[in-house]
Amino acid sequence: MTLASFGVRKPVVANLVMLAVIGAGLIFGSQLRREFFPYVEPRLVTITAPYPGAAPDEVESALAKKIEDRVSDLTAVKEINTTVSEGLCLVTVEFEEGTPIDRAVADVKREVDALQDLPPEADRIVVDKLEPNLPAIVLALSGDASERSMKDFMRQTRDDLLTLPEITDVLLGGQREDELRVEVVPELALKHAMSLTEISDRIAAAMAELPGGSVRGDASTVSVRSVGVEERADEVRDIVIRASADGSVVRVRDVARVAEGFVDDDLRVRFNGKPAMSMTIFRVGEQDVIRIADMVKAYVAGRRGESIDLTADERMKLFSARARADKTSKARYDEALEKWEAAGSPAGGQPAPGTGGEDPAAVSDRYAAYTLGFQRWQLSPPPGELVTTTDLARFVQGRLDLLTRNALQGGILVFVTLVLLLNWRISFWVAAGLVVSLLGTLAVMALFDVTLNFLTMFGLIIVIGILVDDAIVVAENITARHEQGEPALVAAVSGTGQVGWPVISTVLTTICAFLPLSMLNGQIGDFLGVLPIVVGCALVVSLVETLFILPVHMGHSLRAADRAKLKREKGSLAQIGEFMDSARNTLFNKIIIPRYGRVLVWSLDHRYITVAASLAVLIVSFGLVAGGRVDFIFFEDDDSETVNVTVSMP
Repeated sequence: MTLASFGVRKPVVANLVMLAVIGAGLIFGSQLRREFFPYVEPRLVTITAPYPGAAPDEVESALAKKIEDRVSDLTAVKEINTTVSEGLCLVTVEFEEGTPIDRAVADVKREVDALQDLPPEADRIVVDKLEPNLPAIVLALSGDASERSMKDFMRQTRDDLLTLPEITDVLLGGQREDELRVEVVPELALKHAMSLTEISDRIAAAMAELPGGSVRGDASTVSVRSVGVEERADEVRDIVIRASADGSVVRVRDVARVAEGFVDDDLRVRFNGKPAMSMTIFRVGEQDVIRIADMVKAYVAGRRGESIDLTADERMKLFSARARADKTSKARYDEALEKWEAAGSPAGGQPAPGTGGEDPAAVSDRYAAYTLGFQRWQLSPPPGELVTTTDLARFVQGRLDLLTRNALQGGILVFVTLVLLLNWRISFWVAAGLVVSLLGTLAVMALFDVTLNFLTMFGLIIVIGILVDDAIVVAENITARHEQGEPALVAAVSGTGQVGWPVISTVLTTICAFLPLSMLNGQIGDFLGVLPIVVGCALVVSLVETLFILPVHMGHSLRAADRAKLKREKGSLAQIGEFMDSARNTLFNKIIIPRYGRVLVWSLDHRYITVAASLAVLIVSFGLVAGGRVDFIFFEDDDSETVNVTVSMP
């Protein structure tokens, strides 16, 4: 029993499979991670070895060569690059393609930990994998507030953003480092007969944390250490730097002035003419850049006391969350609503998020970010204007939207072409099969953890025209056998079986044509490797739809048409279909086919001229490529929206 025969006999099963594919595509397809380019598994491991105060030659002999000797013995190491500077050694280890990066990091850590003869002055060596970080969005705070208040606000904002899902890398910019300054008064130092070195050593000793061994107990062993003085001006002022036998002491405040401030760097950052500080949020690894940008923008809207437009899904979840709240929360929500409306809320007359007793995280991550920012705004408004300045995620969103529009327009053009050239029943069911195949492809992509990016979307657009080819062949053959006198259901089974193996071979040859892209090495191979996966998934899903679901719909549709003819019932749709069939037959039989026949006869009679013209076109095509008239560019340069100006001054 073939798939077509089983589907025609069990149409309910075929329809359930179709609905399952559509549901899986809608559910899992909407959860696909979005990014500009596919994630490339990192192959670089970095080893950072600080050696404070050491010259480059000393760093090279004491750290760099020893690390290189240990790491070079590892398997699958392709290349080792070392950079030595004053007080720092940076070693980058590149592994062969296909090496699991987590295992490589573990191997490098094991070798580095085995080093025994390192200088005691060297700090802890850090081993980590080098992942590409893509800036997602940039925040800027500008205004005339004090530098301290703006810095404290940006630090709190950073801490808030790091509590949100997927946000793991935030870089502050335009800020000077904190500094605790101790200015010794010469007259007071002479009065107490103390030198700068003695004062410095006493302060350093008081602020150091020293291990004190361990105390073994019945249940556990407790480590003991002496805690140093906190890095605060009041604490440092009370440090005792000399004690006499009579009980008198000299403290830091007796010989010096202690003040908290900033490092004396010549740093000026302005945004729209006002002093500013910035914050860059990065997308790391396999994180969704659009999701990160949406959460940041929602947090900023809440931090400014503004409203956000909730999606239909978020509104539904918010309504459900508030409906599940207890009566106390409901009463508190109603009271907050009355106060909010009376006060004229900047959030559009809506109560503060979270006052209805709902869990913001249960609604969405974006709503949770907005709630967090709004609660911060209620406690203290920003000390300036907080805005998003560089939303790099919108380039990804814009490119994906463009590809989505192209795919939608391509699907519409395919359907219009089918309607103009084929029977309307064939056009409808082939177009329906195209939708099912695309949704099924999204579900399979989610199963294999393939993201929605520029290349996968491009592969889906390419495959749109290929998906309908097999369905057209099967549907047209079923219709032809039915017009020859076979019953509708019999024609569905026999027509599918007649062209089944040719259809399968067509799909396999197309998959094999894209398969070499997955065998490319290097960066190009990493990018293009997802293209054959998407094309293969789409073609396999389309093949199942063509051989199992399409015959069911075609057979029962033709049987319904036969019953309508017996009852002599013609609806408006049937009349439109007959008119289009008549016009199509007139166009092809009386205009196109006769002219095509004359061209074909002339080509056969002058076969040498035809072959020579074909070879000439082929030679010219190869000549354009070989002569450089047609350039090969892997990625076209896009126009930039930002102008960077660098001014060098003496």
